[in-house]
Amino acid sequence: MFFYGIIVGMRKKATVKRVLLAVLLCLVMLLSACGGKQIVLTTGFGEDEVFRVEGQRCVKAEVMVYLYNLHEQYESAYGSGIWNAGGEGVDLKQNLKQTVLARIAKVKLMNILAERYQVSLSSADITKAQQAAQMYYSSLSAGELELMGGLTQELTQKMYEEYAVAGMLYDKLTEDVNTEISDDEARVVRLHRIALMRQQTAEDGSAVYMDIDELKSKADEIAEKLEAGEDFDTLAYAYNEGGQISVDMVKGVEAPEVESVCFALAEGEISSPLAMSDGVYIYKCISTYDRQQTEERKRTLAEERKKAAFDALYNEFAAGMEIYLNEDLWNAIELTDVADHGGTDFFEIYERFFF
Repeated sequence: MFFYGIIVGMRKKATVKRVLLAVLLCLVMLLSACGGKQIVLTTGFGEDEVFRVEGQRCVKAEVMVYLYNLHEQYESAYGSGIWNAGGEGVDLKQNLKQTVLARIAKVKLMNILAERYQVSLSSADITKAQQAAQMYYSSLSAGELELMGGLTQELTQKMYEEYAVAGMLYDKLTEDVNTEISDDEARVVRLHRIALMRQQTAEDGSAVYMDIDELKSKADEIAEKLEAGEDFDTLAYAYNEGGQISVDMVKGVEAPEVESVCFALAEGEISSPLAMSDGVYIYKCISTYDRQQTEERKRTLAEERKKAAFDALYNEFAAGMEIYLNEDLWNAIELTDVADHGGTDFFEIYERFFF
């Protein structure tokens, strides 16, 4: 999947709400999201032209399609209150707007790069884009069409074609990447844990910190109870202070000293207390090899390798490229409420025809 890790590619996963919130709260900066390109403020634009780069141009209707659809995805996952979740001084709607500009700019630049690699759509792909455009455009309500002023079925088809070319380019530039991942590298172990945390919350809501030696002593008492045959989960429900009791561990995420212990545990085996900077942990191995999650982890690691290979080529190409931005029009773009929603998603329709 091209654009690994962006909003669209993650909508179907079970963790969609967490992923969407994490992406939105990330405060994507425009320059970094666009891959290091220079943003130049200038004049002399055509009507409704938001930006142009190397012969490619983006008009307001394109921005509104992305902005409206991604906005609807967030509200569908979280409700309209999501836009107040960023905290003081954080404008999540503005952040989403900048992210949209960065994504469209990347699609445009990838289409320019695609010409150098002679990547183009087949007649069958063009037909798919035409059918997708017809389906999406005909589904739009009167209010949505007004919001996306200037959008035509022909422009919608062009957007699908450019999106598809970008996807084909990603596949082209990553087709030779070695994506063979061993079971050991991707292995996921399922554990239950008892976490005694240094940071506690006082009655007035303030943070207080426990002495690590006191936590070690408490963990030793729990370990003695475990050795005496008391049930791990029962003790976990009584003593755990670290969120979920059940955890799935993959390599390269936790501290090396924790991973070395947990990945060496046999099924049913319990670790000795592990003192870390934030607390003391006791782990019990539930499964030494979760096949389903290990396979998912393999796919994730393989896609990360492909992403790294693509980023290296793309960032070299994008370095020094200039995007000419119509600042006045860009600053004036905003979403207004639409009473009559058509109920279709631009990106879902793309996936329906191109996956």
